[in-house]
Amino acid sequence: MRFRYAKSKLLSYIPLEIFIVENLSQKTRGLFSSGSILVLFIVGLGQFLRFGVDVTFPILLPYIKLEFSIGNTVAGLLLSSLAASKALSQFPGGIFADVFGERIALTTSLVVASFGLIIIFFSNSLSALVVGMLLFGLGSGLFGTSRVTILVHLYPKLQGTVIGITNALGAIGNSLIPPFALLLFLAYPNTTFGWRIGLGFAIPVFLLTAIILWIIIPPFSKTNPSSSATPLSNLFSKIFRALNKPSLLLVTFTMVSMSIVYQGFTSFFPTYLISIKGIDESTAAGLFSIFFIGGLLIQPVLGWLSDKHGVFQPLIFTTALTTFGLLILPFSNGILPIALIVAIISLQLGFWPTITTYDVSLLPTEAQGSSLGLQRTTFLLSGAAGPIIVGFMADSNLFNEAYYVLSLCAFVSFLTCIVLYFLRPSPQ
Repeated sequence: MRFRYAKSKLLSYIPLEIFIVENLSQKTRGLFSSGSILVLFIVGLGQFLRFGVDVTFPILLPYIKLEFSIGNTVAGLLLSSLAASKALSQFPGGIFADVFGERIALTTSLVVASFGLIIIFFSNSLSALVVGMLLFGLGSGLFGTSRVTILVHLYPKLQGTVIGITNALGAIGNSLIPPFALLLFLAYPNTTFGWRIGLGFAIPVFLLTAIILWIIIPPFSKTNPSSSATPLSNLFSKIFRALNKPSLLLVTFTMVSMSIVYQGFTSFFPTYLISIKGIDESTAAGLFSIFFIGGLLIQPVLGWLSDKHGVFQPLIFTTALTTFGLLILPFSNGILPIALIVAIISLQLGFWPTITTYDVSLLPTEAQGSSLGLQRTTFLLSGAAGPIIVGFMADSNLFNEAYYVLSLCAFVSFLTCIVLYFLRPSPQ
């Protein structure tokens, strides 16, 4: 006891900065020793690409609407079909991970997504555009579940941190690729492909990343040596037993609420700024990037905090501030106030690595990918209602009121997180 007291008293005189540096140093060493840092980087690159291209569609939406003469409701249906296809492939992606391994799932994901972009690039009708977007969404969705499970296997003690890192890389893609795509199109506006040139540059990068993933990701038996591939005949009964629990149903419900918020907000925010706030296209793209830059900064921090101190405080914090930001957005005017509010709303991106880490900890290992995939299909497919709701309300001259609806959804998620806090179900 005397030694412990002396030690604690001695430590109290060491500057806080030394503790922070030492802690970051330990985390960095942990990343290099716990798993493959190269796999983490390339998986993060895949997240960077698919997130960035996914959010490029809302940036290019005004030009898509102009070419095909469609309104906000049809445009919302178009973006919802992209979100729905991405949602539907989450469950098959989880089955791929459990049965064949993450290497096949992740590589297939990027190849299919690149073929979707090829169809979009050469599309000359609305139907061809829809087919390309659906195919891109299906490919992108295959990536989501397998990305989580391989990182959980490689970094069992740093799950929140590494998921936060890959989500942050996705946020960098959200921040950089849409403005780059818009500038590329505006630099060459009179080409045959028009706005499609803002998407075409990503095709070779997707294919190259798929090749690298296939090379560097080890076989299933090496990424998850404690568990062999699960036979399909036993898989569905394990999924049902895993998800038929009140705690996991609540986790899924809070994901559904926040998915509606995320998809509804990101689908029409640039259009909202241009049509309601009177902001020009390039400034709107810059304000949209602030949303993802905020996510880039907050996601690794909250991932680390959830690993260190638990998940509930980050969850309650992010959902509460998202509710507040969406509620006051319609009252904001001017670039600076809107930028500050967008930064507050961006905290919702910190919700995802935290809830994902907690969710995975509640799932059984033998059906982890499939169970997570079914959940992701559920909340992403439900969240696809967000663009439809916002688009319909925008056409009904209720664009501002649409953000009150999104704020209400965030508040529902906030209440659900409080209920989870009091239940505190134990991890597997």
